[in-house]
Amino acid sequence: MSLETKDIVAAAKRRPLLFACGGLVLALGLATYFRMDVPGELEEKLAEREKELTRLSNNVRFSAQLDTHLQSLQSANETIAAGALRVSELARNQQVFYRIEADSGVKLLDLRQLSSPPPARGAPVTTYAPIPFSLTVRGEYPQLIDFLARLDRVATLSRVTSATTAKPTEDTQMISLTVQLLGYRP
Repeated sequence: MSLETKDIVAAAKRRPLLFACGGLVLALGLATYFRMDVPGELEEKLAEREKELTRLSNNVRFSAQLDTHLQSLQSANETIAAGALRVSELARNQQVFYRIEADSGVKLLDLRQLSSPPPARGAPVTTYAPIPFSLTVRGEYPQLIDFLARLDRVATLSRVTSATTAKPTEDTQMISLTVQLLGYRP
């Protein structure tokens, strides 16, 4: 038995609803097959828009506190600027260590301001630069600890880059330090 076009047309005339439903199912199946990637694209767009919405809502929420944040940053910058040293002010820079010496009770044997290294070639130019110092102090152990604690609390930022200890006598100890204090770039 062969199936010819005239047989298909005759069957469609006898059962038109069945053939209409079959054609619709075939059309929907083809549409689903060829449009299968659309839900994934829509989900990606939805995720992007949700991310953007979250970012914008956070911006709106945090913008109410911008004035407070700006004031706190400005006061922090003023505090840092007030304590920052200048490379050219040798006496003022050394005065920081003499005050700590007087307060802690140690004996400052040697204090030298070292030359500041130039910024690396191609590095961004910053407002502040480290000012290196070399110093040697002598005192009893609690005095030396107090000296180091006071050095850590000095008005400008400080960093000890090297430290060496020695015990010249039974009662006293010595510490040789290389310290960097925050200062304005010349």
